[in-house]
Amino acid sequence: MKKTITIIIFALAFCSISKAYENIKSRIEVDSKQGYHVDNLRFGINSLATTSLDKDLGETEAPPMGPPKGVYAVFEIFDSTQMAKIWTFMDLRPFPIVPYDTVFHRLIIKKGAGDLCTFTWNPLFPEILSAVLVDALTGGKVININMKDSVNAFINNEFIELFILKVVYDPTTYIDENNFKNNEELSAYFSQSSESLTIESKVGIESYELYSISGLSLLKGNSNLSKLTLNAINIPNGAYIFKVKDLNGKYILRKIVKA
Repeated sequence: MKKTITIIIFALAFCSISKAYENIKSRIEVDSKQGYHVDNLRFGINSLATTSLDKDLGETEAPPMGPPKGVYAVFEIFDSTQMAKIWTFMDLRPFPIVPYDTVFHRLIIKKGAGDLCTFTWNPLFPEILSAVLVDALTGGKVININMKDSVNAFINNEFIELFILKVVYDPTTYIDENNFKNNEELSAYFSQSSESLTIESKVGIESYELYSISGLSLLKGNSNLSKLTLNAINIPNGAYIFKVKDLNGKYILRKIVKA
């Protein structure tokens, strides 16, 4: 009996990818060596969020200067309505436009001279594939914290005040498969031997990328053809997300299972 290749093909216009995400909000607390505590920092994504200050979602502008002593922790955003950088205790961002794209938050910690801090957070939601906190000055050569593998981190450098929080969310976690319909514009399927993956587009293919469910990029490339056959021998059995950009600039996703 020939090996059965189960292929589940779903289609989603790229402009609708936001429907796959859920509103997620996480908390960070800061404790200093001198005994100060901050617990009002929140970050996440929201379907109604913008890159500016969203007062309706609870984002409020923080004072531009911290207190004369203690610890002052804020997120820094660029508010397009004010055309200026402002500080806020909560930073909610729009859903990522590109699947598995990184969401960036700028975190400022101001404290007294010689004081050191510890960051603490609850275990991150499973919908967060990765979250890394790095120092902005070196991009992570001095401070590089994997927040998925821990719940706290001691910052042993008193001079670092600006951090970048880089978060990747899983767009497949909350996908409602009832919203998917077969789309004749694009087809993607594994061969019966499982050795190849074929893509066919009526419009033509500009670029393609195959992701694991965890967000790892396995295959990618560019083309101007309407049909491609890719080597899939080294692709293990499992579920994948296939992203194609056609020659009209439209993105289409396929959820494919190789078994």
